[in-house]
Amino acid sequence: MVQSNGNKDFRFAKALWTEIAKTFKQRKCYNILGVAFTTSPPSANGAYQYGQLFKDLGIGETYRIA
Repeated sequence: MVQSNGNKDFRFAKALWTEIAKTFKQRKCYNILGVAFTTSPPSANGAYQYGQLFKDLGIGETYRIA
């Protein structure tokens, strides 16, 4: 399980998901449960970048993210 607190931006997300992807590969884990607490919602524009970020990190259909 991954927990995150505070405001989120794409730079933060990139660092977080890079670390998660590294852990996925090291432990051969394909399931992740994430819990995030934030004081402001992420922007819609930033959300469009996540698809490419996941592709770049090799996070594909094999992984289950909740």
